[in-house]
Amino acid sequence: MISPVEAPQQESPVVKAERAAGGVGAVIHELISLVELQFELFRLDLRESAKRLALGLALLATAAAMGVAFLCVLLIFVAVALIQGNWLGAIAAFGVSSLLGLIAAAVLAYLGLRSLRTGTTIFQRSREELGRTVQSLKQMAKR
Repeated sequence: MISPVEAPQQESPVVKAERAAGGVGAVIHELISLVELQFELFRLDLRESAKRLALGLALLATAAAMGVAFLCVLLIFVAVALIQGNWLGAIAAFGVSSLLGLIAAAVLAYLGLRSLRTGTTIFQRSREELGRTVQSLKQMAKR
């Protein structure tokens, strides 16, 4: 006997709504997971950045204090040596000594600023991961 061709069963609107709700729930769950992971990475980057910056700032402060004390004595020594050697008069000798101090201060300031700039690049991981997360969300939205 030939069986009659079965007509495809149509889903009820309730079943369709339940399936759609499940898909929306899965997307929302994925979004929440991505946000949690992004926040955790940012928190870790922040902690690591604070450690690096604190160490850099402490070293710079110590170097500045020691440098000021040492530099004062060194500059006076240079000026007195120039006077004692009869190479320069007192005013010129202290002028040369002051110029050397200014150059040393500029070099220290440059090194300190360069050190602080490298400490702020730690958030690069968070920025890259955020970019990947945004791209993933855009692709999910297109589906």
